[in-house]
Amino acid sequence: MKNPFGEFGAMDLVLAFFVVAASGTLVYALYGLHDEAVVSGINDVWFQSDLKRVFENMTDRYARGHYRVQVHPLYSLFTYPPTFALRKLGIAPLHAVQIVTAAIAALYVLTYYALLRAAGCARLDSMVFSILGGCSAAALFWLSVPESYGLGATSIAVGLSLSAVAAQRYQPAWKYVVVSALTLSITVTNWMVGILTTLTGNTLKRTCSITVISLSVVALFWVVEKQLFPTALFFVADRGEGRYLFLPTVPRIISVLNTFLFHTMMAPTINVTGTTDTGWPLLSMQSSYPGSTGPLGMVGVIVWSLLLGLGIWTLLMRRIAPGLQFALGLTLFGQLSLHLVYGEETFLYSLHFLPLLMTMSALSTLTELRVTVLALALLLIPIAGINNWRQFNEAISLATSPRHEVKTHMQMRPQDSWPRGLGHVLLTRPGSSEGEKSYHEPGGNFSPAVGTFGISLWFTDSTGKPVMTSETIPLRDLSQQFVWSDTDMVPGLTTTTPSYTTHWSQGEWGEWRLDLTVPNNISLNPILMIRSVGPAGGPIRELHWNGKTLSIDGRWSLSIQPPPESVQLGEETSSGWKTSTEELRTIKSQAGWAFARISLGKGAQWTILLHDEQPGLSPEIFIDKTTANLQIDLPDYRFKQSLNSQIAHLMMGLVGRETRPGDPTNYPLPWQRDGAYILVALARAGKIETARILSRDFAEKDYFGGFGPEADAPGLSIWALRTVADQLRQNEFDQWLWPHISRKAKLIEEMLHTSSNIHKKVEGSIVPKYRGTANLSLVAEPPRDGLIIGKMDNHRPILFINAISYRGLVAAAQFASRLHHTEDARRWFATAEQIKKAWVNGFNPPLADNDRTFISALWPSWVAAEKRPQLESFADRRWQARHDGGGAYNTPPLWTYFELAEAHQWLFLDRLDRVWATIEWFWGHQSSPGLYTWWEGQGEENSFGRWTRIRGWVTPPHVTPHYWTAAEMVLLQLDLLGYLDESGGEPVLMLGGGIPEDWLSHDMHVRGLRVGEYLLDWDWDGQKMKASLRGGSQIDVRLGAAFPVHTNLELTYEPTPFTPTSDHAL
Repeated sequence: MKNPFGEFGAMDLVLAFFVVAASGTLVYALYGLHDEAVVSGINDVWFQSDLKRVFENMTDRYARGHYRVQVHPLYSLFTYPPTFALRKLGIAPLHAVQIVTAAIAALYVLTYYALLRAAGCARLDSMVFSILGGCSAAALFWLSVPESYGLGATSIAVGLSLSAVAAQRYQPAWKYVVVSALTLSITVTNWMVGILTTLTGNTLKRTCSITVISLSVVALFWVVEKQLFPTALFFVADRGEGRYLFLPTVPRIISVLNTFLFHTMMAPTINVTGTTDTGWPLLSMQSSYPGSTGPLGMVGVIVWSLLLGLGIWTLLMRRIAPGLQFALGLTLFGQLSLHLVYGEETFLYSLHFLPLLMTMSALSTLTELRVTVLALALLLIPIAGINNWRQFNEAISLATSPRHEVKTHMQMRPQDSWPRGLGHVLLTRPGSSEGEKSYHEPGGNFSPAVGTFGISLWFTDSTGKPVMTSETIPLRDLSQQFVWSDTDMVPGLTTTTPSYTTHWSQGEWGEWRLDLTVPNNISLNPILMIRSVGPAGGPIRELHWNGKTLSIDGRWSLSIQPPPESVQLGEETSSGWKTSTEELRTIKSQAGWAFARISLGKGAQWTILLHDEQPGLSPEIFIDKTTANLQIDLPDYRFKQSLNSQIAHLMMGLVGRETRPGDPTNYPLPWQRDGAYILVALARAGKIETARILSRDFAEKDYFGGFGPEADAPGLSIWALRTVADQLRQNEFDQWLWPHISRKAKLIEEMLHTSSNIHKKVEGSIVPKYRGTANLSLVAEPPRDGLIIGKMDNHRPILFINAISYRGLVAAAQFASRLHHTEDARRWFATAEQIKKAWVNGFNPPLADNDRTFISALWPSWVAAEKRPQLESFADRRWQARHDGGGAYNTPPLWTYFELAEAHQWLFLDRLDRVWATIEWFWGHQSSPGLYTWWEGQGEENSFGRWTRIRGWVTPPHVTPHYWTAAEMVLLQLDLLGYLDESGGEPVLMLGGGIPEDWLSHDMHVRGLRVGEYLLDWDWDGQKMKASLRGGSQIDVRLGAAFPVHTNLELTYEPTPFTPTSDHAL
């Protein structure tokens, strides 16, 4: 068939450029309207799509989701490389995917325009229908997100184009092979287009041959794909697809036809059919009726129905492009038949229907009804555009997190003051639930619970215009510190600036107090702001001021003494809200943007009391104060403040009877590895009762954590539990603990002697990214060269696993000896020696080239005692590569706990210069200055998405506080004062092993230091050391490397076991 409207020419190239530029730009912008969490962090919300899986497949070679190449055979191979290339140029993953998604959209629109031109449509007609397709619901909803349907629709358009071109001239076989392979490679069910296109231009026999060759081509490329993406599975016989099959009942047939024929073009009303486990809505159109959005929607459906009717008439009654009509008609029939029984949300696949329905309608422009058809299409463009844009925005608003909402407002109101989003800390009772945790950000900004509201300070000029706020004052202009009282368990938090001082404290459960001081020389007006945004804010829907008390959402009450000068209530979305003088008694805000601006008036000091009218049960699990139970007097005040601050962070992070790896809102689960270090730190710091309570989970549960069961769990748990038992020295506790220690030691033996893979039950919460991961239950593989091949952090850090297992077996054997289980002790000591020997033999590259080797070689395991020179050489190379000449990091480390653990190795290697260079760097680079907190990773490491539901912490730079890091700092600081050197046959107690030489000119005193089974006091007067040792058996005691060689050491020893003392602060 000759194209009646002429061959492709220069004008087509111009139009093609316009199509690509316009569609790419538009889709890029549309993508940016989506909540980042929706397009990259969660599945099923957007009409049951797998946006998170596709995003991860485009950005992560090792993502679990590559298994879906079973139904999208080469999708990962097509989309990962361009995304990877963009990331290599320094573009962030989110924006790299945004660019690739926009490019796919532009490619689809271009191929669809080319399809219409190949079918014989005029340039004008092709452009009109291309624009109409771009206004469709399918295009708007699916081209703007990372999903497979954009490429799938492109492959359909390419296939139909070949059938149209083949009607005009002979096409060589290789073109059919390419097109057939392309349609198969994106989505297996779209292969019907490739096969039917091939059949239109070839005999049945030749079609079969081409089809087999196409399958072979895709299979060959799949082999390449498999090498790049280890989790990829072959694309044949995926039995899992059966869960998406449904009986074609009458209601289902009606709903599928509605979506297939009408929703594809005209979006109906959007329903929320449920929520995810994190509270996200599940959007759906399946039960909606055509035109249900109102009169405009109904008119659009009518116009579209006329176009569809003309298209069906043309397809069935007119012989215009037989080959194309054959392939198009059977593909339409095939897609409809398929989705009558497949897929719960039919709109999910609508972009596959779109090129078919649009092409069918566009073919009617080749009839005598061209003018009518064009008129209908031109009429439908604005109708569909307006209707679908409204529904798209409705869907966006429904699938928007509070975080995205705040980001949107921040972009709209860049001059307003917003939460700092840096250095938040918890200020809360130990054991309180995740939702009851209070958060504080530098400057004195506070949220009393997660998802509540924010309290901040503004200072305004005489016109009411904000000049300075507690959210924007530079960090360099403020100082912070915890302050412990004799009566309160939770420390107070004082912030001092040149303009004001705040002190937050909690007395009774559910009550908070802010003491505010403003110097007399400050001429600005102090304002207390109550807003929905804050360190951990949430919607404020109602405020009421009765002249004395401000009621917030009917739950919180706030009072101020002396009484404020004025109180303004309003909504942040109104113009002039920052300076409004209207004094309302009550404000209601459906959107949750109510605020209170409380002008404090003249004065110097105010007390603000905040009361929870509906508090939960007070957590009475832990009675220990949030300070270390030892007394120290050392030359550097930071040592004491850092140690106490770490204990406060560790205890305030406790949830129920469980530890948390870090910020509990980010980490709503216990993690055995991090928790073991926390348990040891608390026990060593004298928090004996707290440690005893926490021990139960570590004893009774063998594996828990966000990555599933891991091979270091038994060893770490034994080490931690034995440390607690050493401090308790209670026979009843030892007898209860013994079967748990024995069981865990046998787990280590099992890993060392297994001849097959060991799998254990997956219990507790799993990080969402890794749920369903292959081998999630795998703990260990058969050993090699006498070494356990265990899983940890989703890989095999062999020397770390074996160092920790060695430490665990030694601790188990020592515990067994104490309880007179002689045979068990003998066996475990012998097995530990076997592991140590294998470790020593394996301590060479490449096994040694893992960060985790250098957090476990001496501390806490001592397994590398025989390899100290080689360990120091390897560690020195790492140090030189990552530090400048002054000992500072060239680049701030991501995994701060690793760095402190590595500094611990330097302590045991007597390299105090490197130990103190690390400590000084950490003390000088805190997440929250003065509060001694540090971070993990970049962004939200191992996120459960909970912060996305909060109006605060909107652009997380990392996870902070991190409690493994806090525990490592505690344990390093304690060992600086005294540690057990277990490098020889018998342990040696090193007094002041990490004391720097410049401290020796000062008097120093330490009381209540817990080292192994010993309770240690020591005093240094600048000349001699006096030490008192209680508990355990006699032991060799030596002074640290900084002390002069012939220093006089006076030692008194009390062999009777000590008993835990009552808490006392430093």
